[in-house]
Amino acid sequence: MLLDKNSILSAKDLKRETVPCPEWGGDIIIQEISALDRDRLWPALVDGEGKNDPINLASKVLVRCIVAEDGTRIFCDAEADDLGKKSSEVINRLFKVAERLNTLTVQDAAIKNSAPGQNDSLPSASV
Repeated sequence: MLLDKNSILSAKDLKRETVPCPEWGGDIIIQEISALDRDRLWPALVDGEGKNDPINLASKVLVRCIVAEDGTRIFCDAEADDLGKKSSEVINRLFKVAERLNTLTVQDAAIKNSAPGQNDSLPSASV
């Protein structure tokens, strides 16, 4: 069967996983990011000189992956620092799920956006 535009655009193709988060009093839905959101993420992972910026990396990813039941984001990009102030253990656990659901890893993104000739990769978000 050939798909038309409406079939393609209305397909629910983003993977998601509900993760228990007893520390916060409930469950969190982590969803794969869209191609557009992935491309918008990469600039947030480098500093003004185009070098990898690992500061608050996990939260910068998670604000794009934590969603409500209807799939809409519950955090905006500007709230990454607020989320980054939460427990590192919880953030790391949620970040591992986000990494698994997304096809490109954060390290892939960092290497893709490194300055020419720069091969360093981001350190792990785990503490």
